[in-house]
Amino acid sequence: MNKPNVTYFIECMVVVSFALLTFMAAGCATAEGPALEIGISEQGAFKSLGNGDDIMIEKGNQGGVHLPLALRVAIDKNAILEASMEIADATTLKPFAKTRLPIRFTGEADEEGFRTITGLTAVVPSIDAAAHREVIVTVTVTYKGATTTDQRLVYCLPPME
Repeated sequence: MNKPNVTYFIECMVVVSFALLTFMAAGCATAEGPALEIGISEQGAFKSLGNGDDIMIEKGNQGGVHLPLALRVAIDKNAILEASMEIADATTLKPFAKTRLPIRFTGEADEEGFRTITGLTAVVPSIDAAAHREVIVTVTVTYKGATTTDQRLVYCLPPME
């Protein structure tokens, strides 16, 4: 009686396992939202915000104050997605600003397939509410029914006078 070749059996199991994992990963990728990165606009170019980075509060033309944000998203040209931005005090975790808006990405994709939008503003109630504090910036985007969230812990600087 021939004994089964154990090495051949293990090799077959590895191939089948890899094929199943690849199939499952491809299925999961379609359920996830688009890749997302929070940043700011620096001289018209996207600059990624890292945890612990400083962000300067800006005064708006009509007396309001906000944090200037930019997004980098892997999305189709002319695609419209829903975005929500929340600013929360890092100590209390209490949100003090929420903004919801549709965004259309019209620019060309970079070499990695990302499109950038700058000039977004996350409104804060006052300079005193955010200046010299750590805040958590949370951005959530929904595109074709799939959602992605990104967060950054940043330190708010008062506007330059």
